[in-house]
Amino acid sequence: MANSPTILSWARGHRDIGGVASQSFEGPGRRVSRLTRAAPPVDSSALLALARRLLYPRGMRHILIGIVAAALFSGCGAPKSVVQEQLESFADEQEGKERVIELRETDAARGLVIHCPLGVLCDEHYDYRHYSYDARGIYLSLSFEPVVVKDMTLESLRAHAQHVSYELKEVEGLEATGWRIGARSVVHRVGQPDFQVRFTGLQDGRLKGEIRTTLVELVGRQTADATCENPPQDAPMPDHCYASARANIPLRIVFDLPIQEGVLDCRDGQTPGCG
Repeated sequence: MANSPTILSWARGHRDIGGVASQSFEGPGRRVSRLTRAAPPVDSSALLALARRLLYPRGMRHILIGIVAAALFSGCGAPKSVVQEQLESFADEQEGKERVIELRETDAARGLVIHCPLGVLCDEHYDYRHYSYDARGIYLSLSFEPVVVKDMTLESLRAHAQHVSYELKEVEGLEATGWRIGARSVVHRVGQPDFQVRFTGLQDGRLKGEIRTTLVELVGRQTADATCENPPQDAPMPDHCYASARANIPLRIVFDLPIQEGVLDCRDGQTPGCG
């Protein structure tokens, strides 16, 4: 919108004199000047409080809080109280709304890779077959009975699954300066009511499937403070370092990933997948 003559006249006639504002208003055939006390600077807490009152509809609340926090605390970590407000607002606004994460990789090294402890030969005689995927802001783990090492078929994977777990390292739409925000890790075990995992295809070395789950807790950890990143081993984590909020957000993880086959020998030294 173009600037009106009135706005431009006010801008030209406004100047700050030692904390006192001098304002000139132009009218037809006359000019009036007056001195008024300049407004004091607005502190961050007042600005955040104003933002909370204005952040409606509710669906925009956590977004605007994040924008205000980023502007106020650029270059340093946002206070825990601000992050706590973001987490609670996000959990409230997203309750019951399903989110979908789609995972697809073409590089086999970034797919479902065998994970094996050091000093162990992970073959069909070991205790389990463990696969992990760690990319795109999520850590995904699939565990099977070891028989699948020699019987890698879709039917075998379905019959011998043990558990599935995941951890979100980031949550889309939820950010805070100087903080790492994700969701608490969740484990789903075969035979439990919450085990809603389907393996839908195995072809050309790729496994397709779907996991239906729920985000139950949002968690944040401060990264801008060295005491939070490297806390003393014999002391609890300082309270200002973390924030959390209970949540009830349905999540569907759809994956189409390369899956590694064969035996992994971790008895001699460190190799990819060992540790």
